[in-house]
Formats: sequence, structure tokens, C-alpha cells
Amino acid sequence: MLLFFSAARVVFLGQTLHHLEEGHAVLTRRAFEQCRAELPIALDHDLLILSNQRMDMPPKRADGSIGLLGLARSLIRAQTLPKYHHGMRQAWNHPTRTLPKVQSALYESLLATLNAPDSAAVSARMGRAFHTLQDTYTIGHVEREDHADPLSPMLRLHYSPSRKHPLISPKDRVWADAESTQLTPEAEAAVQASVAWLDVWAAHWSASSKEKQQAARDFVARYAPIVEVKE
Repeated sequence: MLLFFSAARVVFLGQTLHHLEEGHAVLTRRAFEQCRAELPIALDHDLLILSNQRMDMPPKRADGSIGLLGLARSLIRAQTLPKYHHGMRQAWNHPTRTLPKVQSALYESLLATLNAPDSAAVSARMGRAFHTLQDTYTIGHVEREDHADPLSPMLRLHYSPSRKHPLISPKDRVWADAESTQLTPEAEAAVQASVAWLDVWAAHWSASSKEKQQAARDFVARYAPIVEVKE
């Protein structure tokens, strides 16, 4: 995920060493292109996408660059901190009993977008919420019954590096072809789910606290349901 989804430009002494591939930015832009809801306030798409990407790489700068130290910190962070906001687990976490923690992380991030006071806050929180939501559709993170169906139940969580999710995993690509013209089925599902949340957010941003909480709960139950699997 760090390598394929971050779109970061790795720099050292002012020189670009490598430009990492986009992922979340592609999904987010597609979601806004497909959204037909009338949004109650204007959102800062650049801030939204950067906040999304910073979930993987907090030191990523606004110009898209990250230094070697920042890259190392991000990789260490990925291997030591809880990963539920990424739809993943650490090696020592149970693959199925921890699924409710992903649901809780998703609920909290979605509700935060509904409770944001202004455009900047919504943009930042929406980026983080999109990251968690989109990550639940990544094959190397969450196993679903049908990865092409945005409503498909979650079965188990994976961790990285592992056989299911190598540190450098081609399954983290959003593109189904080398020319980057067609999204994978799971990426399409992530876009559909992102559009669905924009619809919910637009309809409930001015609602009561109770209605907001119920809207977030209903969305998680619909787009991140759990099916019990015996391990």
C-alpha cells in the first residue's frame, strides 16, 4: 500500500529518486466525477487527497515529496502501529475477531466528516475517511466474498509483509492494465462506495447528532458487513 497508493515523490538532497504510483488519488477523483449529489459546501480536493495519502505517509509534503527519513518513519509506523484504519491487522492480531475494529475505525472516520465545522475540516476528515473505506476494498488488506461487489461482506484481515500481502504487492494497484486506463474490479467497488458516502454526507451534514450517528452506522453495516468465518 505504501508503495503503490501513496503517489509520493521520494527526494534526497533536492533530487527525485523515485515517484511512487497513485492509487487513492485516482479513486477519489473518480468518486467526485461520478457523484451527482448536491454537496452542501465546497470541498478542497487537493487537501482531501493529501489527507488521504498522509494516512500512509504522514510526513508527505504538500508538494507531493517525502524525504528518505520520512519514508523510513512511515514504513516503521506501518509495521508497529494498529492498522484498523487501513483495513488491515498486524501479524499478532486475529484475522477474523478483529474485523469489528475495522468497522469501528470506519464508523469513527465517517462520523467525523459529518461533524466537521467547515470546508477545511470536512476536506481533511473526508480524505482520512475515504482512505479507510477504500482500503477495505484492497485485496491484500481485507478478504471479501466478492471483491467486485461494494456491498460484499468482509471475511478476514491480512497483514504485511505476508504471503497474502507482500511488502511490494501488485494487488495494491488500482489499474487492471499496464496502460492505466481500466480500474480493477475492487478499485471500481471502492469508487462506488466512496460515491455512496458522498451521497450520505451531503444528505446528513446538517442533520441532528442522532441522525448523523445512525447514518454512519447504517453505511458501515451496508458497505462493510461481516460474515463469521471459523479460523
